[in-house]
Amino acid sequence: MKTMFKKSHILFLRGAFLAVAAGMLLPAMAKEVPAPAVAKAPSLAAKNGYDSKEAVAEAFIRIYAAADREAMWQMLPPSLRKALGEQGKKGFQDSACNSMSPNSVAQMKLIASKPDLMKKAIAKLVKNLEKFMVQEKGRWYLDFLKVAASGKSDEDLANVKLPERIDHTSEQKVVETYVMTMMFGKVDLAIDAIDPEVRRIYGDKRLKAILNKELRSLPPEVLRQTKLALIGNGRKIIFNNMYAAYKKALIKTNGNWYIDFRKMR
Repeated sequence: MKTMFKKSHILFLRGAFLAVAAGMLLPAMAKEVPAPAVAKAPSLAAKNGYDSKEAVAEAFIRIYAAADREAMWQMLPPSLRKALGEQGKKGFQDSACNSMSPNSVAQMKLIASKPDLMKKAIAKLVKNLEKFMVQEKGRWYLDFLKVAASGKSDEDLANVKLPERIDHTSEQKVVETYVMTMMFGKVDLAIDAIDPEVRRIYGDKRLKAILNKELRSLPPEVLRQTKLALIGNGRKIIFNNMYAAYKKALIKTNGNWYIDFRKMR
């Protein structure tokens, strides 16, 4: 039997962090303007990183303004891209695009088109996100995973209060409690979010083995940063993006909401 779960369902979390980084950049002076049509343009991707932090900041603005999926992926450090793999790449890019509202893209276009705004925005981005700019082999990248995980520590992880059960009362609640229990390794609880019919067909033992295997596939540091994000800056955005990702798999049975992962294939 082919697994009905894909790594991208777990790694999809990473894409939600883009909006957190963008929120730190958008200057308050930027007015709401209608989003102009996005013209086809060559990709802005820089596969070998950037030569300075300022170059990273400028690239982020221009890439966001162009809603360039490939270029945004290439901004991640090579080690993180390797850890996420092709499935993680798709999850990142899909969620990243979902996080780009028409208004925020329009604001970025406005900033990129005006040298004075661009200069101020670059300075602000470097100041706010400098600790998330990392060097690998002498080149600079932006680690969105660390952006979303900021503001929390390992001590916070040790004291986090996890759901005691899956909440089936709404579509949003079943997704939120599933994500929290799953990512914190509470597979025995997380499995209760799965549609009863799916559990009957595949069996709990087999499903738990699949979920545990997917968790073990994540590099320890990626998993740690994801947990920090779930209790920190990225929490709301992650849940919003995960809800969007799981929406077509949500079903209501006997008044309770469940996730039928077969619908996500």
